[in-house]
Amino acid sequence: CNFMTSGCTWIGPLKELENHTESCEYREVQCAQCGQHMQQLELIEHEETDCPMRPMPCPYCRTEVPSQQMQAHIRDDCSEAPRDCPNGCGSHPMRQAELDRHLAVIGGDCPLTELSCPFKPYGCSFVGFRKDIASHLEQYLVFHCQLQAECFVELKQQTE
Repeated sequence: CNFMTSGCTWIGPLKELENHTESCEYREVQCAQCGQHMQQLELIEHEETDCPMRPMPCPYCRTEVPSQQMQAHIRDDCSEAPRDCPNGCGSHPMRQAELDRHLAVIGGDCPLTELSCPFKPYGCSFVGFRKDIASHLEQYLVFHCQLQAECFVELKQQTE
């Protein structure tokens, strides 16, 4: 056998050499997934356990992803993988849809989301964390009323 130096111990009639060579476990083959070269006898184990391109189900969304890309998929693409709040508020890890709701300007509950004052359309320039908005509104109640009154007077003058 041509693969004797690689470990093949086949000995047989010359007329059977071609058939043996085509199926010899010691012949060099290429993995169809990653292109790596190896002996035929190593291919099955490689495809099942070692190939960096073998498809694996994501543990969160069950999408088939090449094994070498799994970490990037979980980190960047998987909508079911748990994620920490990027604002560092200490909330429990949550799926992307939950995180989007958590961070939402309207209806969200992250105390460290930056928000503009609801009186911004009237001229208030305050921007702060969600947790600080209530005290800002309380502290600047008179100021906000003045801003609204000024807008009302201006609007009334425009309509006259």
